[in-house]
Amino acid sequence: MTGSADTLVLWEALAGASPVLAGAALLHAGGEAPSLAAACDLPLAAAAAMALRQLRQRCGDHLDTLAACPSCGARLEVLLPLRQLDEHASALPAASTVGGRTVRSPTTRDVAAALTTDDPDASLRASCVQLDDGVTEHERAALLAVAEDLCGAAALSVRVDCPDCGGSSSVDVDPVALLADQVAMDAAQLLRDVAGLAAAYGWREADILRLSPARRAAYLSMARGRRR
Repeated sequence: MTGSADTLVLWEALAGASPVLAGAALLHAGGEAPSLAAACDLPLAAAAAMALRQLRQRCGDHLDTLAACPSCGARLEVLLPLRQLDEHASALPAASTVGGRTVRSPTTRDVAAALTTDDPDASLRASCVQLDDGVTEHERAALLAVAEDLCGAAALSVRVDCPDCGGSSSVDVDPVALLADQVAMDAAQLLRDVAGLAAAYGWREADILRLSPARRAAYLSMARGRRR
């Protein structure tokens, strides 16, 4: 979904979604589910994997971003290895079996339900892991470890070193939020191009979006020359 028209569709979908629903909105806009409600039942990791693929197509195999040091709050430049993160996320299963018990990846619906409880973390784990009175402490630890892995790219973190305080810590990364920011920037540029060409030549949005970036830039340059 990196074409001009697709970018605007994706921008509208992500801009109109709450943070909780953003992953489901991405999956629906990307054709992975027939409706937003159906997308809410897909794994969070699937949305994160789609976001990483989109980021790679738009930004390449690496993405420069900013994060705050968890220890001192300093702003840090973080280089995200999108290729490795994408490959890891794409290889994750939606569910796994441990000792005869099924562990599945959490969904948007699971998160939304957990957020209405007094202990969201415990509620989310309970919705994804089959825990009962017969589970030993060792089995419980193994099940929860698998559940953590199945969150996949939806629970990404990267290790960073802070030059200000000298500390080393993990910084959480949200691929869907990063994609939403990138798509918003791409859409803003597209809308400026459409507005400029529509004002200069009276063309329709659909016709302008079908132009290649090079031809669109050439027409914009000529339009600016006409206004001088």
